[in-house]
Amino acid sequence: MTNTQKKIQKSSKVLSLVFLFVLFSCIIQGLEALLNLVFLLLNRSDAWKSFSPAFPYANYPDVCLFYGCRSLMWVCFITAFALLYLMFRDISREYTPFRQIHVRRMRWASGMLFGTYGFQTILGGMQRAWIQGGQGFPFRLDPFLVPMALIGLSYILDYACQLQNEAD
Repeated sequence: MTNTQKKIQKSSKVLSLVFLFVLFSCIIQGLEALLNLVFLLLNRSDAWKSFSPAFPYANYPDVCLFYGCRSLMWVCFITAFALLYLMFRDISREYTPFRQIHVRRMRWASGMLFGTYGFQTILGGMQRAWIQGGQGFPFRLDPFLVPMALIGLSYILDYACQLQNEAD
């Protein structure tokens, strides 16, 4: 194994640990949103009283919809970071990082991040309407830069996989 391959494996090990930490923090936050939703659905009258000060312009179905979308957003985050963790974990254990499974994982992770930012846009509109009493959806394009960059990197990785196959 060359020094470059050893460096790639070491850096991939560090990145896999970083993504594992982020994955666990996303799981904790996702469970919090899911537990709020379950609490609302199981205790309709009592639950609404505890959440109504936080959502002055919303009613019970609105708050349930908010926490349902928030739970789905965290599912997308968890899936994206799990895929990235698996990709870097596999790279740290293998001889070469250039495999088609890594390309697929990167593309799926970017799709999940697109979904996450879509849910964040919807949640921003809900917060604006139900908490602040305003209207409209605050739409920004900058959160979509990360998944777009991942898609671009996946095409570069795909080309590297093709070159690796030709070299082998």
